[in-house]
Amino acid sequence: MKSPITGKPMTIICEEKETTFRKEKFSYINQSYWDEESQMSFVDEVLETANINQVYNQYREKHNIPFVEEIKDIRKKYGLPANKMSAVFGFGVNQWRLYEEGEIPSSSNSLLIHSAKHPQFFLRMLQERKSEFSEKDYEKFLKNVEKQIELVEKNFHQSIIEQYIFGDRKATKFTGYKIPNWEKISQVVAFFSFSMQPLKTTMNKLLYYADAMHYRETGFSITGLKYKAIQYGNVPENFDFIFNKLDNENVIERKYLQFNNGNEGEKFLSSKFQQEIFSESEMTVLTKVFKIFKSKKPQEVVDICHEEKSWAALEKSKGLIDYEYSFYLKVK
Repeated sequence: MKSPITGKPMTIICEEKETTFRKEKFSYINQSYWDEESQMSFVDEVLETANINQVYNQYREKHNIPFVEEIKDIRKKYGLPANKMSAVFGFGVNQWRLYEEGEIPSSSNSLLIHSAKHPQFFLRMLQERKSEFSEKDYEKFLKNVEKQIELVEKNFHQSIIEQYIFGDRKATKFTGYKIPNWEKISQVVAFFSFSMQPLKTTMNKLLYYADAMHYRETGFSITGLKYKAIQYGNVPENFDFIFNKLDNENVIERKYLQFNNGNEGEKFLSSKFQQEIFSESEMTVLTKVFKIFKSKKPQEVVDICHEEKSWAALEKSKGLIDYEYSFYLKVK
C-alpha cells in the first residue's frame, strides 16, 4: 500500500495492543502500514478485518461460540435455507442469516447450534417445529436429516481416525481458529503435489506457510491443522498419519527415493486438485507460497523455516505453535 500523504510504498508493522469487546479485555497483534517519512500509520479494510477477527476469534473460543464456518456447515449439511434454519431453532426469521454473516450468537443460542451438529438432536428439533413448514418442505428436510444420520453410522470408523489425527476438532489459537477441515487439507496437499512434486520435508513447510500466511492476512488458517516445531522445522501434528490417509484415498501418490548419499525420501505427486473449494484469499496465498518455494531445495526450505521466531521459540519443547507467531514470519 502506498502512503496517502507521500505516495511512497509503506511497510507493515505489528504491535501488541489491547482492546475491550463486550466488557472484556483482549490482547491482539495490530497490523498497520507505517509511513516512515510522515511518521504516521494507516490501515486498509483488509488489515482492519484481520485485526478485528483476532479479537472476535478469542471471544468465540473463550465462550465456546460457534464460528461462522461451523454455522454455515450445519445448514449446508441439512440442506435448509437460512430462514428455515431460523424456524427450526425458534430464532427471528433473519437471525440465522445474520449469524452466517458474522453476528456473534448468545451463549444459549450457541449451545443450541453446537447441539445441532448431531443429526439425532437436529431431528428432534425439526420434529418439534413441524408445524412451521409445509408438508412438502417438512418431508424434504426430514429426508436430508435422516440421510445425515445414516452417514454418521456409515462413517463411524472414519470419524475415529480423524479424531485421532485432529483431537477434539475445536477452533483454537493452535488451529488458526478453524475447525480442522479434511477436504481443505487434502486439496492443499494435492495443490502442492500437483504443482511442485515436493519431498515430504518440503511439503510440511509448504503447509505451514500456507496456513500461517493466510492467518496473518485474514485471522484464519486454511486447513485448521496444528503445527509443532521439530528438528527439521515446523510440521503438522501427526503428519505421517495425514499423508498415509491421503495416499489410501488416492489423493496423492508417494514415490520413494534413494539418494546417492544413502538417505531415503518421499516425493509427493498428484494429477489434479479441486481449485473450486478454495476462497479467493486462500488461492492467492497458495499461489504466493508456490512462487516463493518452487525453486528452493529441501535444505533451503528447512533453513528458511529455522529463521522463524516460532521455530526458535518452540523447537526445544516440541510444543504446538500459536498462530500468533504468523505475524512475525520472515517470509513475506
